[in-house]
Amino acid sequence: MKRLKYIVLSLCCLTVMICSCIEEFNAQLPEGDSNLLVVDGNIISDSTCVFTLTRSFSLNEEGIPEDYNQINADVCVKGSDGSVYTGTPMGNGKYSVKIGTLNPQQTYHVEIVWEGSTYTSIPQQPLATEDLSLKFTQPDGNGPVHILLSTESPANNEAAYYTWNYIEDWEVRTNFRTNAEFNPKDSSIIEYDYFPYAKGWVHRLSKDILINTTANYNNNQLKDKTLYSIGNQDLRISHLYSTFVVQRKMTKGEYEYYECKKRFTNDMGGLFTPQPSELPTNLRCNDNRKRVIGYVGVNMNVSIRQLYIPTTEVNYVQAFRCEETEEKELLGKLSQLGIKNTTDLYNYGYRVSYYLYLGPMSPPMITWAEYRCVDCRALGADPNARPDFWPDF
Repeated sequence: MKRLKYIVLSLCCLTVMICSCIEEFNAQLPEGDSNLLVVDGNIISDSTCVFTLTRSFSLNEEGIPEDYNQINADVCVKGSDGSVYTGTPMGNGKYSVKIGTLNPQQTYHVEIVWEGSTYTSIPQQPLATEDLSLKFTQPDGNGPVHILLSTESPANNEAAYYTWNYIEDWEVRTNFRTNAEFNPKDSSIIEYDYFPYAKGWVHRLSKDILINTTANYNNNQLKDKTLYSIGNQDLRISHLYSTFVVQRKMTKGEYEYYECKKRFTNDMGGLFTPQPSELPTNLRCNDNRKRVIGYVGVNMNVSIRQLYIPTTEVNYVQAFRCEETEEKELLGKLSQLGIKNTTDLYNYGYRVSYYLYLGPMSPPMITWAEYRCVDCRALGADPNARPDFWPDF
């Protein structure tokens, strides 16, 4: 039985996942389309939403201009009932807007005043997002692990359009646990009364544009569709993996915008790459000479689920071997490479995997192993980053 549960996310993670576009859209465009306002963000009931404002820049520029996100603007969300939610600058073109409870019978839009012009999104009634469920499977028992998603049928039984973001966390454990650390400054051994680098955690936000529609499925419902996959040698499933998936419903117009945006991002520079004028948008400027890139959705809610994948329920295959070797023997093996002492071992990528000192009457017992086999930091993990919700496993 795969473990699935609700959990309360931190406000920071919710803000990033629910209201913002995870993939940053660096609009590098032909010369005539530079300096267009690019808007990322959505209006969600009862949440603090972040709108990210940037400007497009020319294909002739090398790299990303330092000031592409230095947008000083006034941002607010307005409702047809007279409600106004004012944005607060966060720096680098980001504005947080604390949204109250939206009325499904009213319409809402964002208003942005920048460089003397006013940009507004087309007012929309908030969409209600259907529930989702998650599970995982490893079909052949030795291949990728697939995260499968199912949605409820829409109440009106019409085609639905969705976008998904996800937050990943996973625990990494080293092959060897050691309470000793070599100090290259003076070639000494530091001993701890615990194993400081034996395990750690990695936190990551998805950056992919994940969208789909139920238009071609029975009952307008997605059933056990692969959201993404994890290879069987991926460290994410080496011990315990967690994913939070956020599902948000979209209009058909917003779905088409993300389709074009995805094609623009993946195929930029290709023969059939869409140009900015071809990107659907529901944003308008009061100055007809100015264009804007973006699509602002309005939602009553999103659906959030968490899924754990313990390594005991999948077949994980470690991609590298770990061996520990007694210090004197290892120095002998590597002497032909110019490794003459323990400092050389350290600089070559080895770490102490075992240390036992019995007293001055006998030499200490010391073994070494590759850095990635001893220290979780070599695997991209942080030993001090255990999530608050993490279970003992």
